Amino acid sequence: MTNNSSAGVERHLEYLEFVRDFESGVDRGPLAGKELLIYSPSKTGTVSLYHGLGTLFQNIHKWPSYVPKVLHNHSNRELLACLDKGSPRSDGVNATNRCVVSDLIEYKRITGGRVRIVSSYRDPIRRALSALYDALHNKIIRDREISSVDVSVDLCEEILTGILTYQSSATHPLEELEPEFFNVRQFRKASSVAHPDFFHEVEDHYELLIVTLEQSVHWSRIVELAFGHSGARFEHRNRAIDKPIMSVCQPFVERVRLPRDLLDAVYYSARSGRYASWHYTEHALDTFHKAALREFLRDA
Repeated sequence: MTNNSSAGVERHLEYLEFVRDFESGVDRGPLAGKELLIYSPSKTGTVSLYHGLGTLFQNIHKWPSYVPKVLHNHSNRELLACLDKGSPRSDGVNATNRCVVSDLIEYKRITGGRVRIVSSYRDPIRRALSALYDALHNKIIRDREISSVDVSVDLCEEILTGILTYQSSATHPLEELEPEFFNVRQFRKASSVAHPDFFHEVEDHYELLIVTLEQSVHWSRIVELAFGHSGARFEHRNRAIDKPIMSVCQPFVERVRLPRDLLDAVYYSARSGRYASWHYTEHALDTFHKAALREFLRDA
């Protein structure tokens, strides 16, 4: 064991004390220092959760900054990519083979710490639409692959279909931590009749809160009920409507039409549908599906 590592930490976890969080190319401190994780699929309100909860706990705990204390990421694969930008390694440890958040939970257990994990979800079609605007923004502005005059209904349909196909088969990050995560908790969630709009679980070494973007107007109340702290404020951030390409792309996006089998699969038969059925009531899911059919169903 190295001289810098905490007593009692197993060797395979030592890298957490050395490897640093470089999300968005910014040094956000070593992983071992994280106390709050915003760990959820992209385009589900995670940026708002990151800033809102980070500010809340910074004020409570008198942190100089919440940046070194809060981790924001969407999957183990993306998280590992953020760690690979010149981060030092504990000698002999290859962090690229690790499930980082699982290791961090275990590290907190061994060192007597505790971590809070907040995850979120969103109506699958609305999430995909937000990702579509991001993709168009990147193609036009960031990467300059195309110009705004190249945007078309066909291009939007092609990109959106690809996004929905990917999201329909992608593993939720919480099931990277624990296979069948949602199945294991299905009974507990169904029994939580007092608070059906969120899920809260407390274990010895971690605390988990799961919310949905559709309930964002109630997030402050949910945080107070779950964590016992009032005063959280959440601002809309990173919204598609605020992106400069919105006015150019929206007329084409509004004309996008998708096949019925894809829209059905997204909500009911694909992996995304299984996750959605856990996060939402049957009535809410049917409402989302009917709205998607009205807006996007391609004529036979």
